[in-house]
Amino acid sequence: MDEYFHFIVENLDVQDIQFLRMLSNDGANAKYKALLSAKAFEKSGLSEAKYRNVIIRLGAVRFIEVNTTSKEHSLFINGYGKKALAIIFDKQ
Repeated sequence: MDEYFHFIVENLDVQDIQFLRMLSNDGANAKYKALLSAKAFEKSGLSEAKYRNVIIRLGAVRFIEVNTTSKEHSLFINGYGKKALAIIFDKQ
């Protein structure tokens, strides 16, 4: 299972890593600290299509979570996303 996790981490692209780093740097690491989706989109500097692609991809591998309890959805990085960032930056 550990090999699979490393395989997923190695196949993240630059936008995925930048988005994970942005959430981490903004302190969006828990449901109550989540960053509003509109604000995350603005901060990311990505096109709308690329933003949606990144959100879908990171959500599918469970590196981020979407808080849907309020009208405006918000995003936060979870433990797997933090571990992925640690692995990426340990290799550099």
